[in-house]
Amino acid sequence: MLPVNLGKSLIDIDFTMIQKFSRKITLLGCVLCFCAAASADDAIDAAYNPEPEKQLNFRVFLDSREIGYHRVRVAPAIEGKRVSVEANFNVKVLFISAYSYQHSAEEQWKGDCLESIETETIENGDQFFVRSQLADNGLTIDSHLGQDALTGCIRSFAYWDVNRLDADRLLNTQTGKHVPADISSLGDSEIEIDGVKVPARQYVLRAEDADIKLWYGLDNEWLGLETAVKGGRTLSYVRTLDLADARKI
Repeated sequence: MLPVNLGKSLIDIDFTMIQKFSRKITLLGCVLCFCAAASADDAIDAAYNPEPEKQLNFRVFLDSREIGYHRVRVAPAIEGKRVSVEANFNVKVLFISAYSYQHSAEEQWKGDCLESIETETIENGDQFFVRSQLADNGLTIDSHLGQDALTGCIRSFAYWDVNRLDADRLLNTQTGKHVPADISSLGDSEIEIDGVKVPARQYVLRAEDADIKLWYGLDNEWLGLETAVKGGRTLSYVRTLDLADARKI
């Protein structure tokens, strides 16, 4: 949905060209709601996995201006998790839309590795897609750029779980590129959630010429994101919590 999962989740904005984001968005993962009339597989997953489903909601800001949202839903599944992502950004200049972005993704994880992924992205009217096919030693990725065979344990920019970001390469869910990445801890910190400062652990993820700051609660729940973009601007994700979420932090 940064998406977000905005993953791409990495956003590079060129304000010298009518404030248009460049195509460097790595969506942080945001979430399509699972239909209430779930399939039989959902019932089986629930029976085998008592872990509750959770949804992470973020407001997205360019400096102090709110430009959209990023949502991630994580549901238990047999031997893994199902993750849905939804992101929507709209940057206006003088009441005219200068940039629009919609992204949706469905991911199936087995353990800590991606088993399947399907994404759709529309950026200023241009359409992109990523599809996967399970292979004997990894995944075959189809995208608007062509086909690529990836081997080993494949991971995406799964901001919702800091441990899954600890990989030499991560899959960009907008472009289908498998890019070098590195994450490191910045130590203890704090972040403001719904007007209240809460303790957090801060990390920085470096990938595709961008440094993305990430905050997680003491229980490793994803709480926030911030990255610098061109023109001296700052893109940030601000978590919104319901009462049940607040009691966990």
